[in-house]
Amino acid sequence: MFDLTDRQREIVQLLAEGKSSKEVASALGLSVKTAETHRANIMRRLDCHSVTALVRYAIRNHIIEIDRNPSQYLTKLLFCGGRYRPPEPSKCSR
Repeated sequence: MFDLTDRQREIVQLLAEGKSSKEVASALGLSVKTAETHRANIMRRLDCHSVTALVRYAIRNHIIEIDRNPSQYLTKLLFCGGRYRPPEPSKCSR
């Protein structure tokens, strides 16, 4: 597992919960650009090529927990305008 800073873990948690970069920025008192830069750097560091892969990473590394209704996390991430986007394989899925 790659070591993430506390701030990076916080950002991963919010993204994995389905928050947008704008929502992450608002929650953490950052500019949207800074939140997007953090997201891009985290995904590059973890070799994640989609937010879905980032969610899998967060679950496997106990950053978030799936409760009784896991679809609350995945529905928003997998469906975009009614079009299914299959998850991409990456190191995050190991």
